[in-house]
Amino acid sequence: MIQIRLNTFFLVGRLSTSQLDYSNEYYTNSIGSLLLHINFLQFEFLITHLEKRFMTNEEIVRYTPAFQENLVKKMIKNHPINYYTGLMLETRDLIIKHFMKKDDDWLLNDKKGKDNIYSIYRHLLDDELSHQGQIKLIKKQIIKRKVQ
Repeated sequence: MIQIRLNTFFLVGRLSTSQLDYSNEYYTNSIGSLLLHINFLQFEFLITHLEKRFMTNEEIVRYTPAFQENLVKKMIKNHPINYYTGLMLETRDLIIKHFMKKDDDWLLNDKKGKDNIYSIYRHLLDDELSHQGQIKLIKKQIIKRKVQ
């Protein structure tokens, strides 16, 4: 979990705002949109499974661009890297604090025939790994097109 996040930060750590915003006809998502989407999925897990609450109006406004159906609308832009990494660190820190209060039985507890918490969170980590691949492809285009 920690290593996956460190790898994501390593991939994006030196990108400019224009590089984070870059997208073309082949890759409709920008790196910035992927980062906010990764964080949104983690945040949704946090509030749903750990805090057991609904999103506030402020949170809805913040994350609406990161909803799956909005990613291709190019609504996420003009944010420096520390905007994305700050949100990601804040969300992950809260998740870790909640995890430290739980035991293994809680992680593996079957949720009424649905996936257990372990498999749900594992899916989120797999999703972040997949997005790392997309980020690498977009970075190749950024280098090729000399986006500053």
